[in-house]
Amino acid sequence: MKGDKMSEIKERLLAKVEDLRSQPQTFRPKDLDELRILHAHCRDDLPASFNSVLEDFKYVSLTEAQTDFLDRLSHIIAVESSIPDELRRKKRQAKASNDAMIPLFEISKNEKARIFELCDAMRKIVFASQVFDEPHRLRLLNR
Repeated sequence: MKGDKMSEIKERLLAKVEDLRSQPQTFRPKDLDELRILHAHCRDDLPASFNSVLEDFKYVSLTEAQTDFLDRLSHIIAVESSIPDELRRKKRQAKASNDAMIPLFEISKNEKARIFELCDAMRKIVFASQVFDEPHRLRLLNR
């Protein structure tokens, strides 16, 4: 069921791209918002290049830029569709097996609060230390 909903969202996103592509003069900021909202829910099912183009696009009112943007998204989907299903399935299986290797854990609110306390204490120590030069101190503080 969950996969069916994801497919519906993906199909809606792709249909919106094609609709806008066929009538680029109607492209408005709200259309970009819609594309991004739909994209947020199915980005893992789309090619990385599609994700990159959509995330990097900044709305401008120039029809030429919009047309180029929509043409790029449409072309990426066309190229992706030309790849045999078996290759795409193998890629998904490899990604799923890699995802299974990522350790997951849950922590309680109390544990989370304690972790933040300890992080804060470590930051204070690093900040007060004279052992590190400024660039290294900033790297440690950011971690």
